[in-house]
Amino acid sequence: MSNLKTPAAPLVVAVDVTTRGVSIARITAPLLEAADKPLSAFVPQPADEGLAHTAYSTWHRATDLVKRSYAKITLNDERPTLVLFAKPIWGDLKTDPSAFRRHQIVALLQDRLHKDRVPVGEFPLPTLLKWMTGSGVAGKGRGVMAALNKAVVDQWGTPSASHSATAEGTPYNTQFRQSTVALAAAAAMAVGLETQIPVVQSRLNYLSGYETESAITRANKSVMFPTRRKPPRTVEAWRELNAHPETLLRVVDKDNAEEDAA
Repeated sequence: MSNLKTPAAPLVVAVDVTTRGVSIARITAPLLEAADKPLSAFVPQPADEGLAHTAYSTWHRATDLVKRSYAKITLNDERPTLVLFAKPIWGDLKTDPSAFRRHQIVALLQDRLHKDRVPVGEFPLPTLLKWMTGSGVAGKGRGVMAALNKAVVDQWGTPSASHSATAEGTPYNTQFRQSTVALAAAAAMAVGLETQIPVVQSRLNYLSGYETESAITRANKSVMFPTRRKPPRTVEAWRELNAHPETLLRVVDKDNAEEDAA
């Protein structure tokens, strides 16, 4: 049985996993002022200097990273209203040898969240770019990330987790994925939480994976939300959800067993 408690108001967490660590962004209240921004954190992989690269050591480092990441995601023992992962992508073994390790971390982390009845979704970064800017770029790799990073910096400035300090106070750049901040804003829109990103029909279409608000068949099947966390299909429906957030606080995704007690 999960010991997580339901928060007093909706909160969302975005997660992006790399082999260097886990980027996390949280939105716990509406972002209304220009200076408001999602809270961000980077959880680095354990150091591996001198360690043999065996199946056990890979598993051990992954489970250590998952344990620390889970603690950040469920800060204050609160169950997020939605945890939205960047959709994992991979190439072939020659060009993307770390794909297995990334997927191992994602699988272990999602397993922990599902067992604690935390609603989990996945959202592709190319679609996130379209959601954020209204247009995409060719390809799936560096071009998408560069455009997303620019959009995040233009909107919120450089996230605090992009820069940290050593024990001696020396600043250094972390491996935080700035796109995670935009992913948190998308998660917020999905649950009716207001941010500086305007709620318009085109964004709700990207968010839900449908080409129009009246479409019956989902066009983008890479977009995945839990049953009880599917984004509103219209601006009017979003406004209704925004006005009544308590509707999300009373339920847990039906795929995750029982509902929260009232």
